[in-house]
Amino acid sequence: MPLTGNAHPADLGHPFLLTAMKYLGMTETNDRSELQKLMNVDPIKTEWCAAFANSIIRLNGYKGSEAVSPNPLLAKSFSKFGVPVLTPEPGDIVVFNRIDGADWQGHVGFYVRTEGETYQIISGNSSDMVKFRFYPIEYVVAIRRPMILD
Repeated sequence: MPLTGNAHPADLGHPFLLTAMKYLGMTETNDRSELQKLMNVDPIKTEWCAAFANSIIRLNGYKGSEAVSPNPLLAKSFSKFGVPVLTPEPGDIVVFNRIDGADWQGHVGFYVRTEGETYQIISGNSSDMVKFRFYPIEYVVAIRRPMILD
Protein backbone atom coordinates (compact mmCIF):
# COMPACT_ATOMS: atom_id res chain seq x y z
CA MET A 1 0.00 0.00 0.00
CA PRO A 2 1.45 3.43 -0.88
CA LEU A 3 2.31 5.84 1.90
CA THR A 4 0.11 8.87 2.36
CA GLY A 5 0.84 12.15 4.10
CA ASN A 6 4.36 12.31 2.61
CA ALA A 7 6.06 10.06 5.17
CA HIS A 8 9.74 9.68 4.48
CA PRO A 9 10.67 5.98 4.15
CA ALA A 10 13.80 6.40 6.29
CA ASP A 11 11.60 7.42 9.23
CA LEU A 12 9.50 4.27 9.19
CA GLY A 13 11.82 1.56 10.57
CA HIS A 14 10.61 1.65 14.19
CA PRO A 15 8.65 -1.52 15.13
CA PHE A 16 5.61 0.52 16.26
CA LEU A 17 5.48 2.28 12.89
CA LEU A 18 5.99 -0.93 10.92
CA THR A 19 3.19 -2.61 12.87
CA ALA A 20 0.82 0.36 12.57
CA MET A 21 1.42 0.56 8.81
CA LYS A 22 -0.01 -2.94 8.40
CA TYR A 23 -3.35 -1.30 9.14
CA LEU A 24 -2.78 1.84 7.06
CA GLY A 25 -5.89 2.85 5.16
CA MET A 26 -8.26 0.66 7.17
CA THR A 27 -11.52 2.39 8.03
CA GLU A 28 -13.93 1.82 10.87
CA THR A 29 -16.70 0.97 8.43
CA ASN A 30 -15.00 -1.07 5.69
CA ASP A 31 -12.62 -2.89 8.06
CA ARG A 32 -14.73 -2.93 11.20
CA SER A 33 -14.36 -6.62 12.02
CA GLU A 34 -10.58 -6.70 11.54
CA LEU A 35 -10.09 -3.54 13.63
CA GLN A 36 -12.47 -4.87 16.28
CA LYS A 37 -10.47 -8.09 16.46
CA LEU A 38 -7.22 -6.12 16.81
CA MET A 39 -8.47 -3.70 19.49
CA ASN A 40 -11.24 -5.58 21.29
CA VAL A 41 -13.51 -2.56 20.86
CA ASP A 42 -16.06 -1.71 18.20
CA PRO A 43 -14.59 1.20 16.21
CA ILE A 44 -18.07 2.33 15.20
CA LYS A 45 -19.13 2.77 18.85
CA THR A 46 -15.82 3.78 20.47
CA GLU A 47 -13.35 6.61 19.91
CA TRP A 48 -10.50 4.28 19.06
CA CYS A 49 -7.19 6.15 18.69
CA ALA A 50 -6.01 4.99 22.15
CA ALA A 51 -7.28 1.44 21.57
CA PHE A 52 -5.30 1.34 18.32
CA ALA A 53 -2.12 2.70 19.98
CA ASN A 54 -2.45 0.21 22.85
CA SER A 55 -2.90 -2.66 20.40
CA ILE A 56 0.18 -1.71 18.39
CA ILE A 57 2.23 -1.39 21.57
CA ARG A 58 1.02 -4.77 22.90
CA LEU A 59 1.76 -6.49 19.58
CA ASN A 60 5.36 -5.37 20.12
CA GLY A 61 5.60 -6.95 23.58
CA TYR A 62 4.90 -3.95 25.81
CA LYS A 63 2.10 -3.28 28.27
CA GLY A 64 -0.29 -0.59 27.11
CA SER A 65 -1.52 2.50 28.90
CA GLU A 66 -3.65 0.32 31.18
CA ALA A 67 -0.42 -0.06 33.19
CA VAL A 68 -0.57 3.63 34.16
CA SER A 69 -4.22 4.64 33.78
CA PRO A 70 -7.63 3.32 34.83
CA ASN A 71 -8.96 4.68 31.50
CA PRO A 72 -6.79 3.18 28.76
CA LEU A 73 -9.32 4.04 26.04
CA LEU A 74 -8.62 7.75 26.52
CA ALA A 75 -5.86 9.28 24.42
CA LYS A 76 -4.59 11.17 27.45
CA SER A 77 -4.05 7.87 29.28
CA PHE A 78 -0.68 7.94 27.50
CA SER A 79 0.35 11.17 29.23
CA LYS A 80 2.02 9.15 32.02
CA PHE A 81 3.04 6.15 29.88
CA GLY A 82 6.71 5.18 29.69
CA VAL A 83 9.19 8.02 30.03
CA PRO A 84 8.88 11.65 28.93
CA VAL A 85 10.71 12.80 25.81
CA LEU A 86 11.60 16.38 24.85
CA THR A 87 12.51 15.77 21.21
CA PRO A 88 10.52 13.01 19.52
CA GLU A 89 12.04 10.22 17.48
CA PRO A 90 10.19 7.96 15.05
CA GLY A 91 7.92 5.60 16.96
CA ASP A 92 7.51 7.81 20.03
CA ILE A 93 3.98 8.27 21.33
CA VAL A 94 2.55 11.76 20.96
CA VAL A 95 -0.53 12.92 22.84
CA PHE A 96 -2.45 15.96 21.62
CA ASN A 97 -5.23 18.13 23.00
CA ARG A 98 -8.24 18.25 20.74
CA ILE A 99 -8.67 21.62 19.13
CA ASP A 100 -12.43 21.53 19.64
CA GLY A 101 -12.74 19.17 22.60
CA ALA A 102 -13.09 19.08 26.36
CA ASP A 103 -10.00 18.90 28.60
CA TRP A 104 -10.23 15.11 28.91
CA GLN A 105 -10.39 14.62 25.14
CA GLY A 106 -7.38 14.22 22.92
CA HIS A 107 -5.70 12.22 20.21
CA VAL A 108 -2.72 9.86 20.30
CA GLY A 109 -0.47 8.37 17.68
CA PHE A 110 3.07 7.42 16.74
CA TYR A 111 5.53 10.12 15.71
CA VAL A 112 6.99 9.93 12.20
CA ARG A 113 8.63 13.31 11.56
CA THR A 114 8.50 17.07 12.02
CA GLU A 115 7.57 19.46 9.26
CA GLY A 116 7.55 23.11 10.17
CA GLU A 117 5.30 23.59 13.19
CA THR A 118 3.66 20.17 12.84
CA TYR A 119 4.34 16.58 13.79
CA GLN A 120 3.39 13.85 11.39
CA ILE A 121 1.96 10.83 13.14
CA ILE A 122 0.29 7.59 12.18
CA SER A 123 -2.78 6.88 14.26
CA GLY A 124 -6.13 5.20 14.39
CA ASN A 125 -9.43 7.05 14.28
CA SER A 126 -7.99 9.91 12.27
CA SER A 127 -11.01 10.78 10.13
CA ASP A 128 -12.31 7.29 11.08
CA MET A 129 -9.30 5.47 9.66
CA VAL A 130 -5.66 4.55 10.20
CA LYS A 131 -3.57 7.14 8.40
CA PHE A 132 -0.66 9.54 8.42
CA ARG A 133 -1.60 13.09 9.36
CA PHE A 134 0.08 16.31 10.44
CA TYR A 135 -0.92 17.86 13.79
CA PRO A 136 0.13 21.27 15.18
CA ILE A 137 2.95 21.03 17.72
CA GLU A 138 1.20 23.66 19.85
CA TYR A 139 -1.43 21.05 20.79
CA VAL A 140 1.06 18.48 22.11
CA VAL A 141 0.33 17.41 25.69
CA ALA A 142 3.03 14.75 26.02
CA ILE A 143 5.69 12.88 24.11
CA ARG A 144 6.43 9.49 25.62
CA ARG A 145 8.66 6.51 24.97
CA PRO A 146 8.12 3.03 26.40
CA MET A 147 10.58 1.87 28.98
CA ILE A 148 13.03 -0.79 27.82
CA LEU A 149 11.68 -4.30 28.24
CA ASP A 150 13.38 -6.50 30.83
